[in-house]
Amino acid sequence: MLASAVVVIAVAIPAAASADQGQAVVTATIYPASGGSVSSQTVSLAALDACPIYSGSSPLYLHNGAAPGAQPFQPATDSAWALSTVIECALKAPLSDVTGVQVSNPAHGYEALLSSAQLSDPSQFHDPQAPQALPLISSDGTEDQNTYVRPWLGGADDNARDQVVQPGAPISIVVYENGPPLTVNATEQTLSETSTSMTAKLSATVQDAAGNAVPASALTWSWNFGDGGRSSDATPSHAFAPGSYSVTVR
Repeated sequence: MLASAVVVIAVAIPAAASADQGQAVVTATIYPASGGSVSSQTVSLAALDACPIYSGSSPLYLHNGAAPGAQPFQPATDSAWALSTVIECALKAPLSDVTGVQVSNPAHGYEALLSSAQLSDPSQFHDPQAPQALPLISSDGTEDQNTYVRPWLGGADDNARDQVVQPGAPISIVVYENGPPLTVNATEQTLSETSTSMTAKLSATVQDAAGNAVPASALTWSWNFGDGGRSSDATPSHAFAPGSYSVTVR
């Protein structure tokens, strides 16, 4: 997806807000391995209400790397779903076809790929306080807020950093079917810089699942510069005003 008086006053107390069944909880982009077209879907609270609720370990614990201690996250008991349930029940994508999922984190772009095993097998995670935990999405319909949390992987894993809280917005995910996704490494080269702007040239190398380079000419490109600007060039240049921007490429 914070006196007293000697006069008598009448205070109108509004009724508690009810969940909006049309609230968008998840938006998903689904990529087929070959053939077919990329599709996009939005999952509402009403659609998820017809799916089994999360039944794994609860609460989940948010660890800050290897630092001692962890912050518990308690999802709502009646409006939390395993990410695998969202995919299979709401998006109608068989888990047997899903090879990986990425969650978009507004703070730092797309998170590391969740494997198909991590979607449904709690043994892939290593939090002794939550041995049956799975990646989940929780919705607070009264506040129009959606939250994504995944269990701790153990060691120096920082799953607190990967928590996504979206007030008034859905959790955005990418689902890869019938094949692993491409690997994309983006880089930036500063072309010029003044006190009021910096012009950078952006590029990316792409590899297939076998590690072979995919030529830029064989791909379509969609750059989002994080300031409202976009480009469909393979290696665009863009002038940025002073500030910090999260640049993404698809």
